[in-house]
Amino acid sequence: MTTQSPPPASTEKKILDAALKKFAEKGFSASTESITKEAGVSTGILFHYYKTKNDLIIALYADFYLEYLQGTRQLRKAIDTVEPEEFAAIHRQAFFEGVNWCLDNWDKFQYIQLVEGSLLLNKFRLEDDARFKEMFAAIMEVLQMGVERALFNPLPPEFIMSNIYAITNSVAKYLHENEKYRHDPDFMEQTWNIYWGAAAK
Repeated sequence: MTTQSPPPASTEKKILDAALKKFAEKGFSASTESITKEAGVSTGILFHYYKTKNDLIIALYADFYLEYLQGTRQLRKAIDTVEPEEFAAIHRQAFFEGVNWCLDNWDKFQYIQLVEGSLLLNKFRLEDDARFKEMFAAIMEVLQMGVERALFNPLPPEFIMSNIYAITNSVAKYLHENEKYRHDPDFMEQTWNIYWGAAAK
């Protein structure tokens, strides 16, 4: 019986999984050879999908960051139908979904932090990626809506986003090191108050 080659999607996933493992172990000094060996594919196959190692690094980052932002996409879908008093409740849900994603996908979250702490993003414009363009447009629309409804401070949406993103990351890092607080409703409520206070009036 002839063994069929795995479909391309399966091959690419093997490469991405292997890259995450090797980058976690060695940082971005991990060689493409070590990644292909871990994935069980040839170097030629890797470069069929990604022209350079930097392209691979950014592709992995993009996939994880879009996973992280899924709660925001759901937020955008719901926001048009809510009354002003429900606005905070929907944001609250998105905030906790973001924190929980970081905690439940710690290796991916750490990878996002690793890339953002490097200089690689200077060479990659997220807004030029069609997937990011759609996602960020949705985020900016939600934040602008909050400003227009006088629910948020009259600040640029980009500034509000940078603040709440930093708070979400900070909360996730603290809870990772102090797991008991993740199940403390009073503590979690206080984290939400800090997050909401960074944007709301």
